[in-house]
Amino acid sequence: MGAMVQGAAAVMVALVVTGCCGPGYVVAMRPDDAPTVVARRYMDDAELYRVQGMEDAAIESLARAIEVNPRLPEAHIELGDRYREREQYGEAERAYAHAAALDPQSFDAVYHLALARHLRGAAGEATVIYARALAISPDDARAHRAVAAAHVQTGRIYEALRHAYRAVELEPAHQAGWSNLGAVYARLGDHEQAVEAYRRGATLGELAEGARLGLADAHVQVGRAEMAIAVLERVVQENPDSAAAHERLGYLRYRQRDVDAALAHYRQAVAIDGQDPAALNGVGVCLVTKWLQGGASDRAMRREAVEHWRVSLRLRPSQPRIVDLLGRYGRGM
Repeated sequence: MGAMVQGAAAVMVALVVTGCCGPGYVVAMRPDDAPTVVARRYMDDAELYRVQGMEDAAIESLARAIEVNPRLPEAHIELGDRYREREQYGEAERAYAHAAALDPQSFDAVYHLALARHLRGAAGEATVIYARALAISPDDARAHRAVAAAHVQTGRIYEALRHAYRAVELEPAHQAGWSNLGAVYARLGDHEQAVEAYRRGATLGELAEGARLGLADAHVQVGRAEMAIAVLERVVQENPDSAAAHERLGYLRYRQRDVDAALAHYRQAVAIDGQDPAALNGVGVCLVTKWLQGGASDRAMRREAVEHWRVSLRLRPSQPRIVDLLGRYGRGM
């Protein structure tokens, strides 16, 4: 294959074309076209490797395409896609940056550069690049959804609302767009609008787990605890390992004074994710409540509660309420 590349780059290539032009008709290819042809063959090979699940081979083939012709933006974009799917966001960003430098008006190059930077954790920088992408293609709903999420992360909630709303205007049948809009409304404190947005998304199919958790939270905020519980119980029925759903059910059951049910959910949340301070705190509160209800005779229950609070504070030291509870019930433990 290496000899073929060198030969193609060094000499004039002539193609014999048959068919409508008649047998023996020769089309001359300029010498500077040869690297592009060879590079595209490598790109075709990369796509075959990708379909077969041979990601390393796909990346290697794309690297060869770029080596042969480094000025093909689409080769850099494809390489970025491969790295992004492997969650190698730094490598993906470099590949997209090369593509955007070669073709600053390529929406795909600029959008994916923003996305890679966003996924790498630089949401603020990503918003600037998303704006460049939207200047190229103002009606791309995908870019509006992405920049809305980035604005939420940087605290610019009204900017997020503008883009999230525009996304559902552009693609009203896109379920994730409605979920994004619901999350933005929730951040603004408009929980009724959040519920309505989530419900619109639910008419388009089963909501993703994160959206259902958001819907449950919105129901709680507007005083519909039973509806929130129904949503969360459906989540844990379908995914028993959802620590977040168990934690929220623990909170709601405790508010209903069903301490045993609350404790069971909090314990399940801790068993799934022992690094969740809210679940650890919930176990502690339930145990102390049961200890007090039992006449404060079971020191082991109190000791276990204190230990859960201590673990929670190690994970998240700034919790004044838990510090106060530990001061009151942790003496001598």
